Amino acid sequence: MARSKKETPKGSGSKNAVVASLLRERILNGLTLGVLRAGERLPGVRTLALDFGVGPRAVLSACRILEAERLIERRDRSGMYVAANASPYSTGESSHSEWLATVLIEGLKRGFPAPALASQLHDVFGERRFRALVADSNDDQLWSLADELVRDYGVDPVSLDLDLLALGNEFPDPLVPIDVVITTSFQTDAVKALAKRLGAPVLSLTMCTGLFSEVRRQLVRKPVYFVVSDPRMARKLAGIFATADGAENLRTVVQGREDVDAIPEAAPVYITRLTRTKMQGSPLLDRCLPEERVFSAESARELLALVVGKRMQNSFTQTMKGEAIAST
Repeated sequence: MARSKKETPKGSGSKNAVVASLLRERILNGLTLGVLRAGERLPGVRTLALDFGVGPRAVLSACRILEAERLIERRDRSGMYVAANASPYSTGESSHSEWLATVLIEGLKRGFPAPALASQLHDVFGERRFRALVADSNDDQLWSLADELVRDYGVDPVSLDLDLLALGNEFPDPLVPIDVVITTSFQTDAVKALAKRLGAPVLSLTMCTGLFSEVRRQLVRKPVYFVVSDPRMARKLAGIFATADGAENLRTVVQGREDVDAIPEAAPVYITRLTRTKMQGSPLLDRCLPEERVFSAESARELLALVVGKRMQNSFTQTMKGEAIAST
């Protein structure tokens, strides 16, 4: 892993937990970019301490946290290694069970016994699914947004290419209500009028924040490759990293138009989710693992708050209507 400027931990929580979060993110991003492999040795404790701007004890404590999550493993007299079965999707069964128990305990503190909490979740993600209009100006991000909405949030997406609107095409009124218009922070102004017409709020998501930070760290030292499907995504990436140190090291490859096999074997590579579906059998897919999620934690929290709030409001309204009918 490339050395960077000091990454002094910020935010709430203990220093050890913050350092563990930084190291976890760097390992997972390294797996996604193909610069780290399962079973590979990590930099030494002192090197990581300098990178993160903390003492060696904080790094050792962070390593113990990640070892418990089965993301890394300690080898006597050899150091710390990425676990043999490490992936962006795995943090160990014990970690998941403890997390779920914590959620249930928090529910109890708020007056929700475990069965009642399960019932609330069913009301939120049950019969009528939340519907989102997904709007952006390139196929790669439209695919990633829609894919994650379905997979992680149970949201039904309708995709809209904003360049079609810019050409004067009208977006027809949907046959079903739209609960929210989702776009990226670059396109917020472009969807405001449409969202107003649909009577839906706008949610501007930030995506791949941790991954892009790692890309900036890598760009300082070496070329970093993005493999995309839509040339418009390549142009957007050029704008995103235009002011980054080492911006001249950014390389974009449009799958189907340029030679993906010409990418150097050891180079950091990010492959968009849409492009991954078109590269079956490519050795790059084995070297560069898919990222766990593209939504930032802040955007995920904002989206879930919107989904839960609106569905609980609808559930309450339906209950009140039912009681009113029953009393007549």
